[in-house]
Amino acid sequence: ANAGHAPPFVIDYDGMVETLSGGGISLGGMDSIVLETESRDLLEGEVLVIYSDQTVEALKRGSVSGLEALISLVRENKEKSAAEMVQAVESKIPDVRRESKAGSALIIVKCSF
Repeated sequence: ANAGHAPPFVIDYDGMVETLSGGGISLGGMDSIVLETESRDLLEGEVLVIYSDQTVEALKRGSVSGLEALISLVRENKEKSAAEMVQAVESKIPDVRRESKAGSALIIVKCSF
């Protein structure tokens, strides 16, 4: 379940994108909710990206959607560490939006053995 957020995605070793399913209502929207779970093993070199709407909105440029920009940035930097990938994405967010990051979230997990 992604609790009302956009679905996370995995970029594999070859750069192919797999959007993970899930859904559900936002956390805190109700007193009691039941969330479905999903699991998937990460293989060597794969990158899991979990992000908020605010993150992709901040990356939006003209006709390029913020999600397309996020995917491109992760692909371009997938040989780097997870922390370096986060820095690469955050460096593309305009200063004015970077200062008001309330609600913005980006988590990148890279599988390496």
